[in-house]
Amino acid sequence: MKQKIYNAFLVVFTFLFASIIMGTIFDNKSLISNVSPISIIIGTIFVGLIIFILYKYLISKLLNISLKKEIIIVTTLLSIIIIIQCLVFYYFKSYPGWDWNDVFNSARLFASGHADEIDNSYFQMFPNNNALLYFEIIIFKVLSIFKIQLSVTNCLYATIIVNILLIDISIVLMYFTVRIMFDKSKAILSLIIAMICCAFTIYVPVFYTDTVTMMFPIFILLCYSIWQKKINQKNIDLIFILMTFISVFGIKLKFTVIIMIIAILIDMVLKYDFKRYFKPVSIISISMIVFYLSFGLIEKNLNVFSFDISNNNKKMPYTHWIMMGMTERDSYREGKKFIGWYNPDSVNYTLSYKTTDSRKNANVKKIKEQFKDYGVLNYTTFLYRKMLFTWSDGTYYAPALLNDSLMRSESLISNLFQMKGKYINITVIHNTSLMVLMYIMILIGAIKSIRKKENKINVCYISLFGVLLFFLLWESSSRYLINYMPIIIVSSMNIFTKRKRTELKNEIVKERSDSMKKEKNLTPTLYVVVPCYNEEAVLEETTKQLKVKMEGLIEKKIISNKSKVMYVNDGSKDKTWNIIKDINKREPLFTGISLSRNRGHQNALLGGLMTAKNYADVIISMDADLQDDINAIDAMLEKYKEGNEIVYGVRSARKKDTWFKRVTAEGFYKFMKFLGVDCVYNHADYRLTSKKVLENLEDFSEVNLFLRGMFPLIGYKSDVVYYERNERFAGESKYPLKKMLNFAWDGITSFSVKPLRFICTIGFIILFISFIIMFYSLIRKLTGNTIDGWTFLSISIWFIGGIQMISIGIIGEYIGKVYSETKARPRFIISENLEEK
Repeated sequence: MKQKIYNAFLVVFTFLFASIIMGTIFDNKSLISNVSPISIIIGTIFVGLIIFILYKYLISKLLNISLKKEIIIVTTLLSIIIIIQCLVFYYFKSYPGWDWNDVFNSARLFASGHADEIDNSYFQMFPNNNALLYFEIIIFKVLSIFKIQLSVTNCLYATIIVNILLIDISIVLMYFTVRIMFDKSKAILSLIIAMICCAFTIYVPVFYTDTVTMMFPIFILLCYSIWQKKINQKNIDLIFILMTFISVFGIKLKFTVIIMIIAILIDMVLKYDFKRYFKPVSIISISMIVFYLSFGLIEKNLNVFSFDISNNNKKMPYTHWIMMGMTERDSYREGKKFIGWYNPDSVNYTLSYKTTDSRKNANVKKIKEQFKDYGVLNYTTFLYRKMLFTWSDGTYYAPALLNDSLMRSESLISNLFQMKGKYINITVIHNTSLMVLMYIMILIGAIKSIRKKENKINVCYISLFGVLLFFLLWESSSRYLINYMPIIIVSSMNIFTKRKRTELKNEIVKERSDSMKKEKNLTPTLYVVVPCYNEEAVLEETTKQLKVKMEGLIEKKIISNKSKVMYVNDGSKDKTWNIIKDINKREPLFTGISLSRNRGHQNALLGGLMTAKNYADVIISMDADLQDDINAIDAMLEKYKEGNEIVYGVRSARKKDTWFKRVTAEGFYKFMKFLGVDCVYNHADYRLTSKKVLENLEDFSEVNLFLRGMFPLIGYKSDVVYYERNERFAGESKYPLKKMLNFAWDGITSFSVKPLRFICTIGFIILFISFIIMFYSLIRKLTGNTIDGWTFLSISIWFIGGIQMISIGIIGEYIGKVYSETKARPRFIISENLEEK
């Protein structure tokens, strides 16, 4: 159920991000510069190729570097980022404007001892900026301690330096988060993306809640990742308490920080069981309440303002920002609009009412009127445009904020970053392309999560979805996304999962290779799994021959004395199970299991393999008639000791088969290869597999089994052993023509979709033929010749009808398999296990 909820959420998430990507390219709402769709597409391809080449041929090679080299690389990249930030600092000193100006000047007045000159009316109306005021007061008080004059320039420089520090802390936190969630190569890639993203550089001169709170969401995610990976579990409770304490200050600075807290709580509940998530959820929830109330008490006793902040009846209600988020107005750029952003008319409307309650009621009334004026369809269109206005500006409105900056002189930096600069289009195209690329990476990662049912990165998707929904309802701007930029970069890393699996596989192979050198002389426990259906005629002779073989292997210390032969009774109708029980009583080398009813050879074999893996290191499967040469077991074990996890028994020739059996069998293998199925030629079910392979096979939940095609899908190092197949010495074959045809059909339809594609091909051929017939008919009509009627018509109907029926039949076969898979019935049920007695 939880996975279904996640899948439904991810479908909605991918749809929204696909819409954002298309809108950003073809309907960009950026106010900075008009760029064409083709410029964004080319830029995205160019940036994408550079990042792909860097990762594939350079960064991915850094996966196994030493800690010392990692520190050198990270330090170098951070140094480059700091140099870029310092260049922006050098060339741009933005004078505080808008709300930033009120906070900046008030903090400077308070730190200078002129608290009585603070304009209290602003903070009465907008208490959401109180926390930023306290933060700036602390910065300026530190300047006073060092006897630095609190001039506008000195205070401005101080805030820029602190801003650089906070942004770089966010980058470092992002690095460690990616390193924990993925690996060090992707962490290094995240630094490179941060280095070329304007959110971490151009915003340096603007000390406001957008950059100040950048560290909070990524810090919350880092703490959550530590808990997920079970790192430092002894102190995890303290880590969560610290996380909550810091988060409360972040929420006071910018309310959207709480979205990250909500996201990890949702992810905990959906991903883990109650026992795992109850304690951290309780700690976070209780700590959040305690710290939030405590912060309110501290704020009340700071005496920064001349009014009682706990009894403020003049503040703007939350409904004001929702109402303002439903408006749009013309911007300074022709053809562009401010959509859902700050609107002076909305502010004046709210301020025309004197108390908070009256403002709230007026806002609610206005919201209802606006929604009624829009209508459902127009309001949906408005929300789409508002979403693009927020998410399609790759510069996050930074050049506009730098436009009134104090510049030392005109330079390349100013021409690149300033709104009126000569090369501003280059900056816009680059950053928009980078942003589109990250959105595409997030989209592909989300689709992979749906397909593979992976949930490790879903907490990031939940937080971005929360941010998206919040700004659909709230007053919004592209710069409001700045504090979630590290989360966006972390989310984009989910696209690089193939390397992780390759790395894992290489580590497994290396471990296996190293361990085999040490364990080459050790004796593995071998279980030989033998499916049996009505095999009373052969069981005694089979037992006799296998006993000699197993005792010989044990005596030579090739296998351990715990090794056994496991017979699997597939619901036999004769005395097969009674014979197996008798053999078990007199021969300790032999054991058995019995299925509750006949489930077919493949399910019986699977039941035996899944049971045997609980007792053995290595398992060999073979048929009860001993047509498979048991002497090949020695060669298989030798291949296993060489490091192979799977050893396929392959027939060297089919001379003893009938002509029909030989032609059909070889034709089947060739046809499977033609369909693209990775199937070992002339291999049946005589194979050796390690316990590790069977543990991976357990993850395959298919109902329609074709084990010959499933084992190659698992991977691991494998080899083949050739042998001569013997004739059956007693009894009769349990694979008549009908069963062989069903088995072949299962193999074809379970591992290839090419038959479905053949239907499309046949359709095109018939379409082409129909055009020829139409042309032929038209010519005959124009020449005055009569067209033959019933003969041609009936042949056409029957021919096309036959093709349609075949096509429908093939589609029905696939639908039937989907139906079987969705029921997910058990593939076998063991009624009795002699190994447990």
